[in-house]
Amino acid sequence: MSFSLYLASTTTTTSSATTTGCIGSFNGSLNYINGGSTFGWTQFSKTYTAAKTQPYLSFGMETDNNRFFFLDDVSVVDITVPGPQLLDNPGFENSTTVATGWTTQSAGCCNANAVQIITTGCRSGTNCVQYQCGPEVTYSFFGQDFAAAIGHTYNISFYLKATGTGETLKSDLPSAWNRFYNVHENKFFKDRQWLFTEFPELLVSNTNTEQVLNILEVGCGVGNSIFPIIRTNNINSNSNVFLYCCDYSSTAIDILKQTSDYNTKYCHGFVYDITSSNPMPFEENSLDFILMIFVLSAIDPSQHDHVIKNLVKYLKPGRGKLLFRDYGLYDMAQLRFKNDKCIEKNLYARSDGTLTYFFQQDQLDELFTRNGLTKEQNLIDRRLQVNRSRQLKMYRIWLQCKYIKA
Repeated sequence: MSFSLYLASTTTTTSSATTTGCIGSFNGSLNYINGGSTFGWTQFSKTYTAAKTQPYLSFGMETDNNRFFFLDDVSVVDITVPGPQLLDNPGFENSTTVATGWTTQSAGCCNANAVQIITTGCRSGTNCVQYQCGPEVTYSFFGQDFAAAIGHTYNISFYLKATGTGETLKSDLPSAWNRFYNVHENKFFKDRQWLFTEFPELLVSNTNTEQVLNILEVGCGVGNSIFPIIRTNNINSNSNVFLYCCDYSSTAIDILKQTSDYNTKYCHGFVYDITSSNPMPFEENSLDFILMIFVLSAIDPSQHDHVIKNLVKYLKPGRGKLLFRDYGLYDMAQLRFKNDKCIEKNLYARSDGTLTYFFQQDQLDELFTRNGLTKEQNLIDRRLQVNRSRQLKMYRIWLQCKYIKA
């Protein structure tokens, strides 16, 4: 995955239309970015002294599967004799499906569609550019020429974002969470004693059954939900409750298993990627409850349908229940993210490599119902939290749902 800025040594003959010509020059490289890391909108700036009256500004791009570069707000200005910026359609706002005023030249596959206009997650305005070809393309060039005076120095600036989605980003998440738990161990999150207020179903005394009650928590971390359930219900080897808990992070599961309340007679912790289709260590249609607490928001939204569909098949028909709590749109955590942390609409990358997504009520209802669940509860929990020692007011927005398998 690489991105380069060039000033070509020869002048192109096209500057206002997309072309399928397999051309492009590696001459005159001014900037080079290589590697698989993701980053938010970042400004890059270079200077160039003109040797031609019509130099060709070119961006060369090559990506991996499901990793993309995004480009916005390109500018070329003369700093020898200051004046207006010199590019046609520099912010791509005068475009629909192709970037008007720019050429696309793709080596390898000669694909004129290697660059497309998108309207989500842009740095400013409505439009920006996404480079979308995969590794089958040797390299693709995207640019335009501009009028220059020989000997004048020009400042070239642009904003670039690199993101990962799908398989590539999924493979990064376990590593990110392992790093998180290696640093924080079991000291970052507090035990969720509030669980039984919001989800009284988790109190065994409230459940009328003589059969074993099977509960699964996905994204269990180091046990901040599981252990309060064990302690509050006085669960032991004679109880008719069995708890399963899984997490992306092998480090988190190792820490969980070292806790004194962990006992394999009534609890089984295991490493599991809920975006996969791998089988769980229990039968389908066998779970009474699945607990998802601030978990789905940590997963790429393109995987949400698959995750829920995969989990629902393990719930008991007619009474198996999904208990869900997560971040709502415009929660304080979202408002604190800087623009350069935004990967796409309502999806943000934390500095530690983990993700956070912010949900809307209707969106969750549609997600759950189309995957075979029936609504019992779907509410917005708005709270004002006050940290008096720091004199901070924190406006929190969480979404809480209970859905039953049909």
